[in-house]
Amino acid sequence: MNSEIEYSYFFSPEDASVLNKEYILVNKYYYVGEKYVPENLESLPLSYSRSGMKLTNVAKSALEELINAAKTDNMTILVTSSYRSYEYQVKLYNQYAEENSKEEADTYS
Repeated sequence: MNSEIEYSYFFSPEDASVLNKEYILVNKYYYVGEKYVPENLESLPLSYSRSGMKLTNVAKSALEELINAAKTDNMTILVTSSYRSYEYQVKLYNQYAEENSKEEADTYS
């Protein structure tokens, strides 16, 4: 299968075809629409995240397993980023494009 990595960003994006499953491929080739919000978002506790942070229940369970395993090795994991709404991601992208350039923002946002 051709991964299409030689194409420029957003060359021919397609709407992600499978939504509200455990895993959804979202990248420069597959996107979710601006109205999409996962059905199974859960708030993260303040013990390891900031107020208002959310993950899908599958991601939250896996994260909590990781956090508990890290504790046995005397390590602490804190969440610094989580689910973002479409509007918030657009705001971040525009900020990155203004601070750097659109071309650079396209490489990481």
